[in-house]
Amino acid sequence: MTARTGRPMTSRLRVRGWLRTESPLHVGGLGMGRTDTLPLAVDGLGRLYVPGTSLAGVLRSWMNGAPPDRCEPSLWGYTEPGSEKGQASRVVVHDGLITRGLGLDSHGQPADPLPHHALELRTSVGIDRVTGTAAPEILYSRSVVPAGYHIRLELDVESDEQEEDRDRAVVGQLLAALMDGEIRLGAATGRGLGRVRLLDSPLALTADRFDTPEGLLAALRDDPARAVRLDTLKGAAADLPLRRELVRVRVAWRPLSPVMSAAREEGRALLTMPLVTRAGGEHVRLVLPGSAIKGVLRARAEFIERTVRGKTAVPASPGSPAHEHSAVFRDHLDQLDVTTSLFGAARKQSAKQRKPAKAGALRAEECLSDVTIPPTCGAPPPDSTTARLRPARTTAPPTSPPRCATGSPNSGSNPPTMSPSTAGPAARPTDCCSGCSNPTASPGNRCASPWT
Repeated sequence: MTARTGRPMTSRLRVRGWLRTESPLHVGGLGMGRTDTLPLAVDGLGRLYVPGTSLAGVLRSWMNGAPPDRCEPSLWGYTEPGSEKGQASRVVVHDGLITRGLGLDSHGQPADPLPHHALELRTSVGIDRVTGTAAPEILYSRSVVPAGYHIRLELDVESDEQEEDRDRAVVGQLLAALMDGEIRLGAATGRGLGRVRLLDSPLALTADRFDTPEGLLAALRDDPARAVRLDTLKGAAADLPLRRELVRVRVAWRPLSPVMSAAREEGRALLTMPLVTRAGGEHVRLVLPGSAIKGVLRARAEFIERTVRGKTAVPASPGSPAHEHSAVFRDHLDQLDVTTSLFGAARKQSAKQRKPAKAGALRAEECLSDVTIPPTCGAPPPDSTTARLRPARTTAPPTSPPRCATGSPNSGSNPPTMSPSTAGPAARPTDCCSGCSNPTASPGNRCASPWT
């Protein structure tokens, strides 16, 4: 029997702060059936949250660099297959509750959890490469946390005397990356979801020492002198792997005809309603989701590559069951190497083969209208077709295979501008109903009929 000793720990750096969602967020939870909307994770009290394992996973992945061939075993822990060698992670990442505000209760816990009715829905569908219609069995919806809410961030880094300086430098770079929005959480990050940003206030950093009686007493008494400044962490060299470089492309565009991404829910008066997201208060903004933008770009890239290579998308046999049509659809996605490198590959699992999913190099952000719409508007305002759309943005590493040219769609005269999602509760609403001729409208709210 081998002797075991505890891991040496002489100091601890504690971080307490808040992440703000800059785009919709989906961290999956347990669903009740295959046909259900993909749910969000909830804790034992039914509160929406991001599990500590999810937070730790993305933080560790970011630290590994690009390509992820270098790990930080002394910091994040490791195991050696077939032996008893290994080490637990020295980084303790706590579950992060999702909240509306930044308040804490008397126990130091978030005081205002996000209610479930504040969630939004994103629906995706696959387009058959032969017929141009919806592909069978390729339809799903996911619940998302809208932009503008908050996630509690609590992490501790335990160090011994030799590791303390470097650990502080690593934490400093990690927090800087979170402040710059470089680290994404959850699913569908290639479709614009999961962008978060660390708030610089309130942000509490404390350093505890456990190798002296004075340090232990200071930790037990919660001595405010243990606080450290963020700039003291950023200055040291952490010697982290190289980051993946990104090329950012902004495409300014104006549609020649009306453009709408449909919502799954029906309105009170109309069967098809535009997809919207909250923009502050009760106002909403029109949305073109990143999945729709990425799908259009992928379809065009496939068309170009199939033309150059002379590859035809062979349809399923007439009268085949739906599952065979969906299998053919997935095969079409994996036939083109350049397109797959850019946009990713679907996961395959059958009796003959099992192929894991592959993330693509290109990311498409969500686009939001500049104009905000009051909830009492019965329909888009008369001048809504003349509002402008802010540019869509895609990102891709320059070292990836040849990228498709992200040319702008047809441009025409004056519609609502849409842009990568940055809106939140602080966004300043604009009266979309200026010039409304509704005779029943009041001066401060010219559209009297309900919209949804």
